[in-house]
Amino acid sequence: MGSTTLTAPGGLKEGDSTFRPVDLRPHKQSWPTLVVECGVSQSLRRLVADSRWWLDNSGAEVKIIILISVSETARSIHFEKWGMGNVPNQQATCESPNTFIGMPTKTHELDIAGDVVTGGPLGLEFEKTMLRQPRPGEGDIIFDTQELERFATYV
Repeated sequence: MGSTTLTAPGGLKEGDSTFRPVDLRPHKQSWPTLVVECGVSQSLRRLVADSRWWLDNSGAEVKIIILISVSETARSIHFEKWGMGNVPNQQATCESPNTFIGMPTKTHELDIAGDVVTGGPLGLEFEKTMLRQPRPGEGDIIFDTQELERFATYV
């Protein structure tokens, strides 16, 4: 989808890069399953707010958010993976007994400082990105430590 702008009650948003399986979500304004938000001058706090926007406004249509925060001065890259997680409902009542609620949740993070990777590998679940079971020869997308080290050479 590239950087398509989407509209929701929470406003307009354009991811730095987005992906959707076009066979299951054929319309240009369909929600992506994967969103990448990257910032060099943007703070990590702003990127996290962006990830929450996607997850809160998509009605659980966006499955994975990858945040990439680059520091040119520190020569480092910080990655965070976000998705909707089930967390205990602190406000459960007899009338509304849901013990768990969906909440934007950080599910993984890793750092690249110089040529040192901490927290790798980074995996993107096939079923969440493609919205179907993998066929023979298909599977999760895994960025292993060696591949992440190659990313570091670009910083």
